[in-house]
Amino acid sequence: MPYRDPEKRRAYGREWMKRNPEEAREAMRRWRIQHPEEHKLARDGCDAAHRDSANARRKRYRQAHPEVRRVITQRRRARLAGPGGKYTAREWADLVLRYQGKCAYDGAPGPLQPDHESRWPSAAPIRSRTFFPRVDDATAGST
Repeated sequence: MPYRDPEKRRAYGREWMKRNPEEAREAMRRWRIQHPEEHKLARDGCDAAHRDSANARRKRYRQAHPEVRRVITQRRRARLAGPGGKYTAREWADLVLRYQGKCAYDGAPGPLQPDHESRWPSAAPIRSRTFFPRVDDATAGST
């Protein structure tokens, strides 16, 4: 350790991070992976202390990733409604790509939502899936 005094050690660390930003970022990535609970506690504490900036950060994420928010909302709705299919945001994104962003039933473009119904689209490449992208009937005419 370069310094016994904690203040000098912190100052040295800050200077090192300025000189080596990529190494510092990589070191922090490794630390967050190795210490998920400590990272969560630190993040929660920072969010509690700075509510406005935390809310702004979350809002920017929701606006940049509407597909993730849509999956979260749909999964919550399905969970409250009762048993149904389960899928991740990655699975949904892959399925939307497979159907080229169009409805699996009639090929219509528009905002998609998962369909857990038992009917199968005729062009379904994989019949083991329990859900397909379909155009949201409520928003289909608005585009």
